[in-house]
Amino acid sequence: MSTKQDLVNKLIKKVPDVPAQDVSDTVDLVWGAIAEELVRGNRAEIRGFGSFGIRSRKLSAKSSLPNRDSASGDKVVKSAYYRVSQGVLTKINK
Repeated sequence: MSTKQDLVNKLIKKVPDVPAQDVSDTVDLVWGAIAEELVRGNRAEIRGFGSFGIRSRKLSAKSSLPNRDSASGDKVVKSAYYRVSQGVLTKINK
């Protein structure tokens, strides 16, 4: 499993002329921008990599989760998803 720090370390090795702190800040900015779009309810796409989005689904009446759709009163839960791009999927399946 790779972590954000693993990604930063790999990028530092690929671009040694860029200061490590700048690489780390850039990775943080990218993830922060994706997170901001998801919070706004938007989809975020990185061409050639995949897309991130939010799904809402209704819960059964038995669910103990407190979230409710204010318009209908139905219980809802939101979850994030990632959909891999066709290019990455092709590389995975080689």
